[in-house]
Amino acid sequence: MKRSIPALILALALLFAVFSAGAEDDYTDDWISFDDGTEFEDFEVFTDITDDGGVSGQLYEQQAQNISAVSGYDNPDLKYDGDYAFYLSEDGSYCITTLYLGTEADVVVPATLGGYPVKVIGDHTFENKGFVESVEVPSGVVSIGKQAFFMCINLKIVILPEGVINVGDQCFAACYLLNYVQLPDSLESVGEMAFLGCYALKEIEFGTNLKSIGSCAFHTCRELKRVTVPSDDVSIDATAFLQCPENMEIIYSNRS
Repeated sequence: MKRSIPALILALALLFAVFSAGAEDDYTDDWISFDDGTEFEDFEVFTDITDDGGVSGQLYEQQAQNISAVSGYDNPDLKYDGDYAFYLSEDGSYCITTLYLGTEADVVVPATLGGYPVKVIGDHTFENKGFVESVEVPSGVVSIGKQAFFMCINLKIVILPEGVINVGDQCFAACYLLNYVQLPDSLESVGEMAFLGCYALKEIEFGTNLKSIGSCAFHTCRELKRVTVPSDDVSIDATAFLQCPENMEIIYSNRS
């Protein structure tokens, strides 16, 4: 029995060495948990882009069915106008969208709802609206909320107006057909995992006021070739471009 102990110790040591050697490589393959409890490793695990550009996948449907209740849906002050549910700001001066009830593929968000200006596209407003293909946000909006377009699996084009200051966490995550985003000069911050898994995105250009890009913001953007930021003063998280192409360029537009 005693003679087997050194062999056991050696086997354990080798196992530990193998695990330690692969720990760094395994980091980028770890599952990422979203705020609503869904998870991401590689969207091809549960979806496939079909020949006609559509999307299929049984697990995607399961994920969609399991999306948790959205903050604000049970607000007794929730109001409705046309295709939108919304609620008012604390001072009653503007409204915040909370749910898109329409069925249009090409969405132009109205500038007012219920007579109040729309200033915030609220958290989860378009979440899991797989039929939406393009969205134009109106002037006057200053913020795009967390997971506002999360898992809009056929979204291809997004137009954001001048005045928008931030794009929230996981805002466009799992929009893997998204190939064009018009960003305003006013944009200051991009949230964590904001564009995670946007497979079709090839180029993105930020304006002069950009200050920060959050963790895993462009994780697994496999076709991303060029990112333009105003200067090297922009705070870019070390994980912002994990699993993007090795030849991806970051261009500093204001560098002399």
